[in-house]
Amino acid sequence: MDEGYSAVIGTSIRWDVMNINYLLFQRTTGLEFEVEGYVGAHDVLMPNLSIYASSQVGRLLLLDFTTGVGYCKPNTFEEPALVIRVGLGISVGGGVY
Repeated sequence: MDEGYSAVIGTSIRWDVMNINYLLFQRTTGLEFEVEGYVGAHDVLMPNLSIYASSQVGRLLLLDFTTGVGYCKPNTFEEPALVIRVGLGISVGGGVY
């Protein structure tokens, strides 16, 4: 978003396709469908489809990898846009079992 401020609200549904559990290592892979709404300077509704992999090592470290694609049409654009999403999340401590 180029000018002004916006608030983001969203909801998603995750489907875990594969769970692998080793002694202190857990890995989850799956699909996620998400709808995000940007409200403020530019009102945008953007559906996204992502593939994710989460790896948890003991109760110490959680790594999340996400990639996907979204579709949006801001009111300042003449044509819709595809949004390529790539993310990496690192959480230390407080792992969830």
